[in-house]
Amino acid sequence: EMKIEGFDTTGYTDLKLSYKITANADGNQSVIGVSWGGTKLTVPDVAIATTNTYQTVELTGLAAGVNSVSFISSASTNTAGYRIDNIKLVGTKD
Repeated sequence: EMKIEGFDTTGYTDLKLSYKITANADGNQSVIGVSWGGTKLTVPDVAIATTNTYQTVELTGLAAGVNSVSFISSASTNTAGYRIDNIKLVGTKD
């Protein structure tokens, strides 16, 4: 698990989390789970298009008032050497 915390989303709408993901071998971007303030999000079930080439994942409709995001995988499912980069959270301030 990799956890990022300490940011404040209170008063924001249209929150969107995006990140880039790749793997050393054939894989699927949904192998790396995402938890938004303790709530597991649904990561789209999409194959990693090309080995060692990053593709973007976007998760929308995130709840405000959250201050942490975690990226989670288990040794039994993470067999392709996944990497995450360029994590970005954007929203509209009310």
